[in-house]
Amino acid sequence: MRINISGKGIHRREIPGIEKLRELPIDWYAFTNLEFIRSGSMPRQIDVVIVVMIGSSLRISKDWHGVITSDEIDGPE
Repeated sequence: MRINISGKGIHRREIPGIEKLRELPIDWYAFTNLEFIRSGSMPRQIDVVIVVMIGSSLRISKDWHGVITSDEIDGPE
């Protein structure tokens, strides 16, 4: 997986989870530390956005202790 670390870097508690993402397919992308801003409210940080051919996923990655797996996914022909 290709990971674009944005902002001031990732929090030390996020490092294990972000490093595990590197094991996923090389044609997948992740963007870390994106800010979600809504009018009239405080900004919120999105820890990681994962972008794959068939969609995207938003995740929180602090204190990761799980296993990441992937199945072969056929993209559009």
